[in-house]
Amino acid sequence: MSVDNGAATGQSVLARIAKRNQDRQAKEQKRKLAIAREQEIAGESVSDFTAKLTKMRLKVESSLDPKEIKKVKKVDLPQYFDAVVSAICDIQRYAADSYFFLPPYEVQQAFLTVSKLQSSLTAAKAQFCPRRKFRFTKRIKKKGITKAEKIRDPKASASGEAESESTMLTIQAKSECKLTISKEDLKNNTNVKITKITSSEVYILQAISTLRLTDLKSTTVYVGPVSGPIYVERCQDCTFFLACRQLRVHETHACSFYLWVSSKPIIEDCSSIGVGIYTVDYPLKEKHFKAGGFNEGVNYWDKVQDFNWLKQQQSPNWHVIKKEETKSPPSLINSHQ
Repeated sequence: MSVDNGAATGQSVLARIAKRNQDRQAKEQKRKLAIAREQEIAGESVSDFTAKLTKMRLKVESSLDPKEIKKVKKVDLPQYFDAVVSAICDIQRYAADSYFFLPPYEVQQAFLTVSKLQSSLTAAKAQFCPRRKFRFTKRIKKKGITKAEKIRDPKASASGEAESESTMLTIQAKSECKLTISKEDLKNNTNVKITKITSSEVYILQAISTLRLTDLKSTTVYVGPVSGPIYVERCQDCTFFLACRQLRVHETHACSFYLWVSSKPIIEDCSSIGVGIYTVDYPLKEKHFKAGGFNEGVNYWDKVQDFNWLKQQQSPNWHVIKKEETKSPPSLINSHQ
């Protein structure tokens, strides 16, 4: 009797193992079919992506070869490096746009390639086009009103962007104030960095190329369409209204994002992230969307990819904001341009 029970138990265990294997194989097959459909829609495969990325990488590496740089006249070096910056941004944008059909490893390798090229660019500029460090600031006379402070930020590229140092506008170390970046503040700047801001409101309703938001606390940020990527790092208890081609969020917690994004947003080492639809409106919004090359019918606001959560189930680190909890921009926003 005991022998029969043991055999039945063994068969039951084997049956469960076999069923789990079948389920696993079915899920894997379903995943492969989904990737294949995405590749068919995109008209591109992983091998095509790798080949094109390699070609773009080799072109940038060739431009950063000291032998090639020495052929350029010193007066033309800034323009030469700006072209390299643009090429790196193209690689970054291409990787972001292809994210939806790439395996996680290929995505990580693509962004690692971008990071290495940015480091090489920074080293080449330091060698062939060095600049003296300087800082320019203004005292704020009116309480609660702050103008943009134009300063050079030599560490920007090393921390993840390919922005030109000569076109970086940085605002930092402010608390309990209202920051409005006007067209006059930007001048020739196309890249903006906002860092170490607490309990404030930030308005950037201008056409810019890239935006980095770091170390913000209890702050609300309103941004018009950004033609390139937006990076958010080490922020807490903040609300962001953002429109961009690519969004990457790192080490950020308890924040709400109202998004219009042309590729799937990426989060890493984050928690309690809420997402909703971008609702900012202002007179030049439509013009800025067209200038940035946006397709207003494409918005991946709720297609968040969590690099710390590779399971098929929904990541616990982000959620869609409930309708009753959705925040709307103030009507006064039209005056912040």
